[in-house]
Amino acid sequence: MSEVNGRPIVGEICLRKKRRKRQKKLLKQLFQDYARNTTLHGLRYTTENGLHIIEKIFWLMTFTVSVALSFYLISKVWTKWTTSPVIVSFAEKHVFVHKVPFPAITICPAVKFLQSNFNYTKVQHSLDFVNQSLTVDNETLETANALNLVCDVPMMPEIGPTVDSTTIYRLFNVSVDTSDIIKSCLLGATDCEDSFKRVLTDDGICFTFNGITPQYILNMDNIQQEFNYSYITEEIRNWTVADGYIDSNDDAYPHRGQESGERPYLSLWLDDLEEEKDKLCNAVFTGYKIYLHHPSEWPQALSYYFAALPQQVSSMAIKFTMVTTSDDLKSVALNVRQCYFPDERPLKYFKIYTYNHCRLECLTNYTYESCQCVSFHMPFNDSTKICSGDRQYCAVKTNFLFSMKGSNHMKKCQCLPACNYIQYDAEIHKTIYNLEDFEEAQSRYFKAQNIVYEQERAKDAKVEIFFKEPMFMAVHRSELFGVTDFLGICGGLLGLFLGFSFLSIVEIFYFLTFRVYKTIKTDLKNEKLEKPAELFHVDSFHEKKT
Repeated sequence: MSEVNGRPIVGEICLRKKRRKRQKKLLKQLFQDYARNTTLHGLRYTTENGLHIIEKIFWLMTFTVSVALSFYLISKVWTKWTTSPVIVSFAEKHVFVHKVPFPAITICPAVKFLQSNFNYTKVQHSLDFVNQSLTVDNETLETANALNLVCDVPMMPEIGPTVDSTTIYRLFNVSVDTSDIIKSCLLGATDCEDSFKRVLTDDGICFTFNGITPQYILNMDNIQQEFNYSYITEEIRNWTVADGYIDSNDDAYPHRGQESGERPYLSLWLDDLEEEKDKLCNAVFTGYKIYLHHPSEWPQALSYYFAALPQQVSSMAIKFTMVTTSDDLKSVALNVRQCYFPDERPLKYFKIYTYNHCRLECLTNYTYESCQCVSFHMPFNDSTKICSGDRQYCAVKTNFLFSMKGSNHMKKCQCLPACNYIQYDAEIHKTIYNLEDFEEAQSRYFKAQNIVYEQERAKDAKVEIFFKEPMFMAVHRSELFGVTDFLGICGGLLGLFLGFSFLSIVEIFYFLTFRVYKTIKTDLKNEKLEKPAELFHVDSFHEKKT
């Protein structure tokens, strides 16, 4: 290559220049060939011979605008797919009530204890606040302080900032029992007085029907074992939280929902307990608070409740909202999906994730951080850190601050609804239920017959609970469109503006790879055949010149 002062190198440079020029021409011809044969609309007019330059420019601009417009619309579809991929719609089929559990019913009486069993007012009057001396024994005082946890306005002097499990045992021992409040209960045609079990809530000792044992709800390894939060012992049968009822077997627990017939599915007669009310502890409210919740949800005394008052019939027509979510949404970001799938958000104190469980656990942690103790009803890992006295007021204040809109601590918890859940609600209708005149007439009749008759239900509260309809609409959360839908929309837009299809992609790939490779390879092969003669011609030219 350097035989004559590098002159052959000059020949190589010339060959490279000629090669580039020649290959550009070949690629131009290849593009013209593609434009003539492609299925894309309008592109062939940009290179067709015989057309005026203005016509070619017109078709080039039209093709460019079509490409730009189609990609602009595709970008809009992409943005919608990435930011709002979820659609909530009604399910295709109704859900019959026998497919879902009858709701758990939690009843909280306004009277927390019987004055005949413990006279809170008398104990308070026995205290000499002026001389700070006590005229009652320590056991009685500690029981009164246990009742401070559930009194409308606590009156007893505090015995310390915190209490332990002993106080909770005293609270359970002195509180009303099922037999004190429920005079009669009918589930269909079956007596159900014993189906109500005591549970610990923010409203004190309440009674839950159709709840499940805490072993299925609470993480018992992370919960203190000194006292029970719930005395529900009924085991789950033929039912799971995730899949519902396994078969059509009626021997299932929780109880199935039932269509409303001639009689309410659940009927309750509740004692008014007015004569047992302690005026210093529970004089503010009367009657009962009734809460509806899912059987797998921990009983809580929330602000939303139904009231059952003496001498009234409270007819509760239940309705429910069922929300299900497609598994395809698991790949969607949480901040877009706005719900948790099972096992996606583990909780410390609860096995089952629900929004209310997450919120209660979050409130428990926040209360402990703020007050160094927790409210008596909160599942916790330390039975000696139960707020009392001033700490109890701290817990109430913390609850208020936590519930305020925009609470930073609530935001940190990231409590979102579960992706699949059932929420119960009810329409309540009230009518007068006054048995005094009837029982008075009965009393006179039996007296005339020399039969002893005791009036028992003159001031009862009656509660009737049943499903409003035999079936309800469900709500389904799913993808607005998936990958297949996205590709279909993109293909439709490209086909509309360009006549584009999958074969168009194959065609472009074919011309950019196989045809380009074959054209370049053929050109290089022809160049090798012509190269020796050209180099000889260049060398001879330089020799003659010298």
